[in-house]
Amino acid sequence: MKKLVWSLLILALPIVALADYKGTVRSIESTAKIVTVVLNVDSKPVTLTTKSIVIEEALVSAYITGATVTVETEPPPSMAIKRVQAFGQGKPPMPPPAPGDYKVNRLATQRQNATDRLEVFLLKQNVETQVNVFDRLLDPIFLAAFDVPPSPASEVLVDVDYDGNKAVTRVRIGLR
Repeated sequence: MKKLVWSLLILALPIVALADYKGTVRSIESTAKIVTVVLNVDSKPVTLTTKSIVIEEALVSAYITGATVTVETEPPPSMAIKRVQAFGQGKPPMPPPAPGDYKVNRLATQRQNATDRLEVFLLKQNVETQVNVFDRLLDPIFLAAFDVPPSPASEVLVDVDYDGNKAVTRVRIGLR
């Protein structure tokens, strides 16, 4: 009897090991602690999380190019991303311009206490605001938004929150 129970348990383990979600990236929001990714899966939003800058960078690239991705998560009930499967650039039509309040107008770097960090110059209604980025999880969205060649059809705008010292606390790319 014990052998039968163990056999059934071993057979059932792969079923609950990982969940796969296939879709396009709807939005990515990053704070200093976590990255939240919303995928469009069968026209429904699925919210996933990660603390990996590598996963974030891959999914930002998928968003910018309009790629369809397959994302594996940790075992349920977790919605933490474990892996992004191989994907290529999306095919036209590309996603519509990203909604947001700010254009990433210019970039600079600063060195403080032997640590390099990003300095971002945001443009909103022809007014430029300089903000400081102290957490690496925030960098990929700013860098990607800056890298997109400027054109009305592909302008990538970001939503940004920053504190009184102009330190960025949150950045989002994509639909709200």
